[in-house]
Amino acid sequence: MSCFNCTETFHSNVCHIPLKRSGRKWSVTGTFCTLSCAMRFIIDTKITSLSMFHNYVNEVYSLTSVAPAKSRYTLSKFVTPGISIEEFRHNANIAPYPPTAELIMTNLPLSVSNPSSHKECIQLYPSKGIVPLPSLLPTI
Repeated sequence: MSCFNCTETFHSNVCHIPLKRSGRKWSVTGTFCTLSCAMRFIIDTKITSLSMFHNYVNEVYSLTSVAPAKSRYTLSKFVTPGISIEEFRHNANIAPYPPTAELIMTNLPLSVSNPSSHKECIQLYPSKGIVPLPSLLPTI
């Protein structure tokens, strides 16, 4: 899988961005390698509010703060000289699992390693409370 923010592949726990909350359920979107990349994406795109993200991180992961990642344009794949992905992720907040709230995917991540296999997204954490909405599943 690749991160929506830094565009690098990763094999750690998947992080998401909250779009709305209903009780203890969070509607989430995106595929991010770290909470730090998710926060940078919010800062750059304004897809949701930072206060909602902080509430989500606190409730779902029991974290009180997240430091945003550097701009992805500091990576060597975008500029010369740039930093390596290891340097980029050095102080990143990686999502601890299991989440303490139910996460509902509002759309399937677009950055699966094999886009023809949407089941990869669905089966990432089936026992961890991530529930994709059936009406949004593509037909094969």
